[in-house]
Amino acid sequence: MHIALVNQWYPPETGGGGVATHNFYFANALVEAGHQVSVIASRFTAQTPTRSVQNGVKVIRVTSPNLYRWRRLPLAGRQYRFVQAAIYSRRVCRALAALHQELPVDIAEFADVNAEGLFWRNGMSRLLVVRCHMPAWILARTYTAVEAPYSIALLGRAEKAVIRRADLVSAPSRSLANLITAECELPANHIHVTANALDTRTFAPGPMRAPAEVINVLWVGRLERAKGADLLIEAIPGICERVAGVRFIIVGGARPHPQGGTYETFMRARFGDLIAVDRIDLRGAMAQDDLPDVYRISDIAVVPSLLFESFSFTVAQAMAYGLPVVASRIGGIPETLDDGRCGLLVSPNNTDEFVAAVVQLATHPEQRRQLGQAARERAVSVFTAETVARQSVGIYEQALHN
Repeated sequence: MHIALVNQWYPPETGGGGVATHNFYFANALVEAGHQVSVIASRFTAQTPTRSVQNGVKVIRVTSPNLYRWRRLPLAGRQYRFVQAAIYSRRVCRALAALHQELPVDIAEFADVNAEGLFWRNGMSRLLVVRCHMPAWILARTYTAVEAPYSIALLGRAEKAVIRRADLVSAPSRSLANLITAECELPANHIHVTANALDTRTFAPGPMRAPAEVINVLWVGRLERAKGADLLIEAIPGICERVAGVRFIIVGGARPHPQGGTYETFMRARFGDLIAVDRIDLRGAMAQDDLPDVYRISDIAVVPSLLFESFSFTVAQAMAYGLPVVASRIGGIPETLDDGRCGLLVSPNNTDEFVAAVVQLATHPEQRRQLGQAARERAVSVFTAETVARQSVGIYEQALHN
């Protein structure tokens, strides 16, 4: 089977987040299973090759337009993201049509976000599949007008139109699937649920750590309000007061802070004393290849997101490393954590619950061990890329034969 994954984010050139990482491991698992796989992704610089082969995956890079400067235009500036998405969709669909001429494409799986399949037409592949990660019309509900200074109306309509046209739709959680079926007025069983893909051989616990006086609490993700950075800032003093040996390792790029500067500069100013005594370790953005080192020295992972997370790759990745997770009860996170069997769930934006949960795990090593073991077992049995690829191919084949 020839499978084309049409998704803007594919490492290393574009994206190191959850969607890009899923695409990478999913594509490689499909190749290992004997399928021909092509990826059509974006490129932002002329130096990036338009074609390459990586581990047997044919990667086609399409230039992504950058109309961000349009945002300052009156009226039209509010639509810059839709225009940008439409131009990019036309480009990737032309690339897909050319690929289909070279080698017939059985499955063209588009991302939902930014309506990448808007200009897909019959004859570009046998089936149109949409993989729902997080449509912009859902994502926009969490961000303020300052954080997202554009209109989502036209883009949201385009995303929904592509989803409705698809022969097959999938999502990484039932929570997201239910939301999309309701918004797009689709049958309840129209969307198949398959987890996002992990490489649980690479994402794996290191040698067992000896009991230590220091309990490392790990944050991995963008430092921004929507990901729960404000809650984390509020919670740190209370946790440090109640657990003498707790230490925070914070990994991720910092976004602008409402009071000026970035969240990192704000934290450095507020927590200078705790940073000086190494109770807070601000590491900034890190490459994916460097993350194992921080996961393997950590005891607890925290994901206090305010976003409707469709799956939370950050949660799943921590689980693969055998870490118990304290995370928001929002979106698909409870499903990823198996309804709390692999960590503790707290109400979104509830500092008191978050503090209590972190203190609970920090002071109960046996509970940490049990939850971490359950997390690792679930990651290996459900999230491993080979398992996700096998389930997805089964769904593709069933659709092709219907």
